Amino acid sequence: MKRRKSNKSDLLTAINGVADEVNGVLDDEEEEKYFYALVLLYSFTENILKHICFVDALWKQSQLEFGELHRDITAIVAEKYLDTTFDQAIRNASKGRLKRSKKLLDSLRGLKRKRNNFIHQLWLHEQARSNPKLLRRELEEAAHIANALVTRVNKMQKEMGALDLYYPGDWLNEKHYFEIER
Repeated sequence: MKRRKSNKSDLLTAINGVADEVNGVLDDEEEEKYFYALVLLYSFTENILKHICFVDALWKQSQLEFGELHRDITAIVAEKYLDTTFDQAIRNASKGRLKRSKKLLDSLRGLKRKRNNFIHQLWLHEQARSNPKLLRRELEEAAHIANALVTRVNKMQKEMGALDLYYPGDWLNEKHYFEIER
């Protein structure tokens, strides 16, 4: 999984932390941690997708408001894009930032389906839970999709031309920003 070079904010710290943890598990072939790392990537992928949709919607709104982002607009957009299901986040992305990325959207739909089957039927999958080769293959596939989303975050930063993007870590109380790699 790709690692961002800077860790100047909560979002980059989180991305880098997940990348380090997953890469460590894969590089060191820590079979006993494959299941945990896979669930971590499922969570990461869903939430970074929501973040992409959130920032994209804020960006579009800011263009309408001539760069003025008001707290109430941020809260409304955050509620619409952050408090959603994985399925809704994929639909939001298909209408926004990722609408021309059919292959990535298909990969996300497949990952969501696998995640749902795996997590919701975990009790049936004792063989899968104890099969390191299967778990590693699923983990590598999830890491590939997560990399594609991190790449999108990087492209968004460059495309928007801003030195920082709003990070909705605790959007009601304070702002968190991350900077573009230089």
